[in-house]
Amino acid sequence: MVKAKLKFSGFSSVSRTPDYVKQFIETLFANDLRRFLRFITSQAALVTGDIKICAVPHISMFPKSHTCFNRLDLPDYNDKQTVFQRLRFCLDNLEVAGFGEA
Repeated sequence: MVKAKLKFSGFSSVSRTPDYVKQFIETLFANDLRRFLRFITSQAALVTGDIKICAVPHISMFPKSHTCFNRLDLPDYNDKQTVFQRLRFCLDNLEVAGFGEA
């Protein structure tokens, strides 16, 4: 259901990054899926509208969320291990970034 909400933009037609993001989501258990949604949307449940995942040119940066816009800026890593590692790091450090539960 989450995958249907994802709208990718700015990735080249040969990029595998969008596929790797979808594969990453498939590996998440319910608790981590809620953390993923909280990271991008600040909500632990699906939001109305799309979740935008936009390619950014800085390959060395980590994913950056814009919760007001339900948007994730994601470098086009084009490498499955890097996509998984960087997204996992973000989910594992939500509290440090101020996304703790109230």
